[in-house]
Amino acid sequence: MQETCKKCGNLIDADEMFCGNCGAKVASAHSSYTRTPQIRPPKKKKGKTVLMAILSGIAVLIPAALIWQFAIKPSNVMIPDAAGMLQTMAVSEITNARLTIGTITTEYHGTVPKDGVIGQSPIAGTSVKRGTVINLRVSTGPATVKVPNVIDMPLAQAETTINEADLTLGNVTTENHGTVPKDVVIGQSLPVGISVARRTTVDLSVSLGPSSTGGGTTSTVGKPKVPAGKPKVKPKVKPKVTVGGTAVTGDGTGSPQAVLSR
Repeated sequence: MQETCKKCGNLIDADEMFCGNCGAKVASAHSSYTRTPQIRPPKKKKGKTVLMAILSGIAVLIPAALIWQFAIKPSNVMIPDAAGMLQTMAVSEITNARLTIGTITTEYHGTVPKDGVIGQSPIAGTSVKRGTVINLRVSTGPATVKVPNVIDMPLAQAETTINEADLTLGNVTTENHGTVPKDVVIGQSLPVGISVARRTTVDLSVSLGPSSTGGGTTSTVGKPKVPAGKPKVKPKVKPKVTVGGTAVTGDGTGSPQAVLSR
């Protein structure tokens, strides 16, 4: 597109600023030039940006604080006393204290009942870190042993046999016996072969030998005397039977000396 110079009438191209003939300045060249406007992004609100930054920081800090509190930060707790508790209760107490159950060993114990806690390691009342392992010792109850047969043994041998069976010799009573020699066991308080706790007491009945009068098989000490001039009445002998290992007379009374007897 061309324009005409207003001074000399010469044709001038639209993009020329001066006339090539007279050198006059072409006014339309300036008017046709326009500057391209710059598009600026809208201004952000400062308050909203600050709020978003604060919320983002909180979202990062809260998980970090929880991790520090429960996973990284060492926190001490007191070990509870589990001695005497049943195993299930002791385990609950220890885990509630944020501690860990370790090895549970079992052993016989004369006084702590079955499944009762005998001891623990580390000991109760110690301050330790959370998650510390606590080992327990649990009772299986008293150890049991079988009752040996000591009837017809000399008293000294019977005592040795009872001690070797981890039992305890209890009361030793004596009575005359027509056939069993002196100091030989004729009865024992516990039936042979049953299982009892260790250190259980076993009472024995030991022979004094035949009576000096040659009659009865029991001691005459403490029996009432028959008045002079009256005939002696021979008492009726009631048969003895054995019921459940107990010597029982015909009137239903049991022998006070021992459960088992000759």
